[in-house]
Amino acid sequence: MTSGTKLIADERGAAGKAFLIFLGAVVLVGVAGYALWKPVLLPLVGEAIPERMESDTSFVVPAESPAITLNVPKDWVAQRGLFNKEKAMVQSPDLVLQIEIETWPGGKAPSLEGAMAEVSENYVDTEEPRIEVLKEGVVFYYTFANGSEALIGAVGPDAGEDTSAKASALLTATVTGEEIENYLPTLSMFFSEMKIQ
Repeated sequence: MTSGTKLIADERGAAGKAFLIFLGAVVLVGVAGYALWKPVLLPLVGEAIPERMESDTSFVVPAESPAITLNVPKDWVAQRGLFNKEKAMVQSPDLVLQIEIETWPGGKAPSLEGAMAEVSENYVDTEEPRIEVLKEGVVFYYTFANGSEALIGAVGPDAGEDTSAKASALLTATVTGEEIENYLPTLSMFFSEMKIQ
């Protein structure tokens, strides 16, 4: 065997060993991940995995010490924020309409006006905000953002036109490939079922 042939054989042997080490590492990570899935990983990410509701479901945000309760209709999809207990998302059955809900940790909520300023920072252009009573005891201080791209606002206990009243949650509704106005009846129905604590 010439030195050139020996060199090629050595390189093939080294490549084969490297591949076996890599394959062993992948298998080891897979086995460890599978073993840790139920006891460790699932509790951490479980509620962040989108779930299609099999019936009308009460969904509270956050899960402990709720600030707001939503009625998520059958076939809608709900999920909580990954590593963020104060965040959740609800989607229509066709996944076109997304409603993001965000509360504040430890009851540190700002006023309706402060909450609106907070959520408006994410958008270039917003209309003049308005306030509307969604149902007895619940108001929605909201505006349309970036033309018809999103409906953003804050909900809180009914204090009339007083936007300095404390907010309970931020709501951001967006649609994919359509205008938000097409979903206003759906949003109205969804928001009318909300309860604040």
